[in-house]
Amino acid sequence: MNSLLDVLASPDIAVLLMLAGMLGIYVEFTNPGLIVPGAVGAVCLVLGFVALQILPFSWLGLFLLAGGLALFVAEIFFTSYGLLFATGVACFLMGGSMLFDMPEVNDLNVSFWSVLMPSVAGMSAFVGIVILAVTRSMAMPEITGTGELVGLTGEVRTGLDPNGMIFVRGEIWKARSDEALGEGDRVEVVGVDGLELQVRKAPARS
Repeated sequence: MNSLLDVLASPDIAVLLMLAGMLGIYVEFTNPGLIVPGAVGAVCLVLGFVALQILPFSWLGLFLLAGGLALFVAEIFFTSYGLLFATGVACFLMGGSMLFDMPEVNDLNVSFWSVLMPSVAGMSAFVGIVILAVTRSMAMPEITGTGELVGLTGEVRTGLDPNGMIFVRGEIWKARSDEALGEGDRVEVVGVDGLELQVRKAPARS
């Protein structure tokens, strides 16, 4: 136990644990269900907080680190053209450098160029890839479920007057039409209301 505490009693190790923990929590937040990143992140954060109990630290530095994580998360949901992301990187750099920068303690400092800068750069690159992948997936049109049925054509299986059944996308669906349609008529899906499709007579094929 003493050996572990000796290792944790290092500003560089403490900052690395905090950054690794925040990265793990971030990955779990953006990809729910992975479990491993969240678990590893939680362990790193616990060890990081243990280190903070050993070392004198600045709350301002810790708040800046948390703010950087919050800005990384916000970048996914708000279009800032990278402004939130860049501000988050700055918060991590400033927070990491200020975490143990206390006037009453002169011999506790994070190695900025050899530890903090490379770790924040690597974390930012990874988070940037995650943000790009998540935002692209959010911008993609729905390709599964009922949403993709709109615009498809099908065939009436039981007359619609106004309700009946149609065959579309290899499945039988309840459907409703504003005009009476007979068995065998071609229909186009124009909307989805729960498990019922809104349809109209399909335009004649040219």
